[in-house]
Amino acid sequence: MYCPKCGSQATDGNAFCIRCGAPMSGHVYPTNAYPAREGQALQTSLPNRNGLLTAGAVLLFVSGGIGLLFSIGVILLASLFMTDITYGYTSAVDIVYLIMGLVVLVLSVLAILGGIKTLQRSSFGWALAGSICGIIATWWMLGIPGIIACVFIAISKKEFDAQPQ
Repeated sequence: MYCPKCGSQATDGNAFCIRCGAPMSGHVYPTNAYPAREGQALQTSLPNRNGLLTAGAVLLFVSGGIGLLFSIGVILLASLFMTDITYGYTSAVDIVYLIMGLVVLVLSVLAILGGIKTLQRSSFGWALAGSICGIIATWWMLGIPGIIACVFIAISKKEFDAQPQ
């Protein structure tokens, strides 16, 4: 067998010429489709799962867990200072910390729910919203786990599209 492009001799069964890389004529190329059973249409295989979506879900769990710990600590400290009777009044700073802790608590729970939806591959919108909540919940860490999760989930959007509804 000879290469149709450069004319060099090639061994039988090669899909490409080892000298110039041109496809060899007469070679049958494998496809990602597999034959259907009788009475069924031809089906194609599922898209490649490269693990980025699972890594994104794990990062959402991490950012949600870190956010939960941070928010519970802030809420406990704010409530501790709010109950301090030596001053006889509650300062506005304590109330701001309490509200901030509650907001981070809600965002952390939403990040964890987004991680669950990501693992289930059931809702790209929930997964993306969870990663955005993970960014905000870990703002004091520059949102790094949430940002990486957001990128991984956005790259792996095709895995959500392949799921039957």
